[in-house]
Amino acid sequence: MHAVCQQLVEQLSSSRCQLQSLDLSANKLGPRAASAVAQTLEQNTSLLFLDLGSNEIGAEGAQTLGKVL
Repeated sequence: MHAVCQQLVEQLSSSRCQLQSLDLSANKLGPRAASAVAQTLEQNTSLLFLDLGSNEIGAEGAQTLGKVL
């Protein structure tokens, strides 16, 4: 996983994260990034809006995200 994506996942997983909206659209994110974001959503309680449009997450990434929403 790209280092920047890894840092984002770590920050979103933090209990101190208060981010409510995150726009990751059009960032060429693939299924691995979608899976990492999904894992953070299981822990993050502050995020209310997430835009992953115009990425390349595919069916696999979409299914992974759908399981945690």
